[in-house]
Amino acid sequence: MTTAREWATASRLLDGSVLVAGGANVLATGLSAVEIYNTLTNTWTTVANLTNARTKHTATVLKNGQVIAVGGENSGGPLTRANLFS
Repeated sequence: MTTAREWATASRLLDGSVLVAGGANVLATGLSAVEIYNTLTNTWTTVANLTNARTKHTATVLKNGQVIAVGGENSGGPLTRANLFS
């Protein structure tokens, strides 16, 4: 993982890789970074960021393979927008 974090989500994708989204760094600053872990090659890849930094959210893998991240909070308070990853 290129960005250490807590309060993030980890979602197993249909191909076996793992999408890790948001969370907070050691200073409790919210993160918008999203990374994918390839379980076959033991490597991390940074992908598109969340629209907003997001901690304590949920992330669900949909039947079509997309991941939706909803809820949570950042320094501005509770979040009402969702992010969709394909």
